[in-house]
Amino acid sequence: MRYTRYNLKKKNDDHVFFTCVIIIFILSFFIGTGIFKLIFANEGSKVKSSSLKSQTQSNAVAQNTSKYFIIQCGVNAKQENAQALLSKLSTIGNPFIVQEGKYYKVIYGVVNEKDYSGAEKLIKSNSIDLSRTTISLDNDDECSTEIRKIIDAYLEIINRLSTKDVKDIQTKSVKQWCQNLEKVNESNNNYAVLKEFMAYTSKFPDKIDKTYIKNLNLFLYNELKKIK
Repeated sequence: MRYTRYNLKKKNDDHVFFTCVIIIFILSFFIGTGIFKLIFANEGSKVKSSSLKSQTQSNAVAQNTSKYFIIQCGVNAKQENAQALLSKLSTIGNPFIVQEGKYYKVIYGVVNEKDYSGAEKLIKSNSIDLSRTTISLDNDDECSTEIRKIIDAYLEIINRLSTKDVKDIQTKSVKQWCQNLEKVNESNNNYAVLKEFMAYTSKFPDKIDKTYIKNLNLFLYNELKKIK
């Protein structure tokens, strides 16, 4: 009788080998996945951190700047066309016309950043187009800060005079307040503008009424265009 000889040791070794390969493969997969997630999670954190930093810097810049807008509603070569638009705007504000060269610009007015959206909505609701010029003042600059205070005072006067129940405003306290503003460095780029504001305020009549709004608006318009 012949016997068949089996190599049992070899079979066992093969099983052990394949089992080790499978275990190594599984471990490699999970380790690799963990490292992948760790790397890209860190990258995501860096991107998010960078984005937040950029947004914070942008907000800081915005907080250090006061913005005013000159709202313009048309430019016409013919004065009668400008007057027609002026009449239409007069029902919703205190517009005025500025002649520059051969053209007549119809200006709705000067507004601060807080009131701009309301003014824009009002103008567009009357089917009137508009454009705006942005004037920025650095709140960290002493000269710009004093100019901003005067502009805000002028806008407050205009808003009060535009109220139906207000006929006129006494100006003594405003003129006195303006004289007591902080002294600033004369070498400042906008020092001349500040002096013009102060000089104009000192010449206010003792009492101003609604007819003075146009003068204030026109002066504001001309001075804001000079700001550097």
